Amino acid sequence: MHARNPDSRSQKLTRRAFLSAAAVFSTVASGANDDDAVWTQYLTWLKGRAVGDLVGLDSYRKVLTEQGLAKVEVERRMKLISERALRRPEAMRLWFNSMYGPDGAVGPDWPTPFVVDVVKGLTPGAALDVCMGEGRNSIFLASLGWRVTGFDVSDVALANAQAKAKKAGVEVTTVRSGYQEFDFGRGRWDLIVMTYAYFPIRETKYVNRLIASMRPGGLLAFQHGVLKKGADRTGDASLLGIPEEGELKKIFHHLRVLRYQEVEEISDWQVGHAARKGRSVKMLAKKP
Repeated sequence: MHARNPDSRSQKLTRRAFLSAAAVFSTVASGANDDDAVWTQYLTWLKGRAVGDLVGLDSYRKVLTEQGLAKVEVERRMKLISERALRRPEAMRLWFNSMYGPDGAVGPDWPTPFVVDVVKGLTPGAALDVCMGEGRNSIFLASLGWRVTGFDVSDVALANAQAKAKKAGVEVTTVRSGYQEFDFGRGRWDLIVMTYAYFPIRETKYVNRLIASMRPGGLLAFQHGVLKKGADRTGDASLLGIPEEGELKKIFHHLRVLRYQEVEEISDWQVGHAARKGRSVKMLAKKP
């Protein structure tokens, strides 16, 4: 009878543990690679495609379904894509590039009437246009003597904004950036304009960054659509800046509200829907 070698037994256990850990790592890596492949396939489909639904999420769900994928797999992919699409700049950039391209249909050239009204009599200073699009408000403010910086995720929108600013004979600083990586700075802005901005107002870290970037006495001019209180906020509304009735004051409670209005009016935004009425909220607030 031979005695067992304890070192040999230990080596076998160690090897088993190593192989088990390697298998787990391989599974995780495989899952990560699969997630990246799903994301890449979606971005490839989205590029150059002008679709009306937000970053093509509804349209792409139909594409996956028509490919014959099982419902559970469609839902798995769409959950991953939805989370990444609304928190990373890549999908937004592709979508807005198409929307601002020749086949898209976006906003007018005239400034937002609310912005025109709130800056009357103000001494021009440093202004930030959040998610500026083609720069209609930036160009207007620059014409009044404001030093304007605007950022947007879309290359096409910014190129259009610069072309329009040149035509108007004004200078506007444009930055290609999503809200995720934009450097708001601290105590930098006398005026921040947010009109129909794709900005996550319910994520405290971004709201705090925005408020910290305002100078004492600085103003925030905000306009967007407004949801009924208790409305279903699943999907994009919870992330992209559309508040419920009365919610905006709570979100920006660190600021002093000077003007606040919720009203049903003819759309100021998309040219193709200029005669369509909708609910909107307008707020002018001041940093103490």
